[in-house]
Amino acid sequence: MIAGIGLREAASPASILDALARAGGADLRRLAVPAVKARHPAIAALKGLGYAVISVPAEALAPQPTLTDSPHARAAMGTGSVA
Repeated sequence: MIAGIGLREAASPASILDALARAGGADLRRLAVPAVKARHPAIAALKGLGYAVISVPAEALAPQPTLTDSPHARAAMGTGSVA
């Protein structure tokens, strides 16, 4: 299983791991992130801890249906949600 995550600039490895744990994904070791976030320091740190990170290009995100539709996410990423 792969956890798809979105993150803010202030995200830390601990905050990402906390969010995964709260969502029931504490054991997941594979993460999918928008390509524009793939070089985020928290993502780099998680890679260093052995997490596999899949970078998803914007054109692959845009057509995906989402449970929520954030105007901010739509404007920034072309999709309703990346979390």
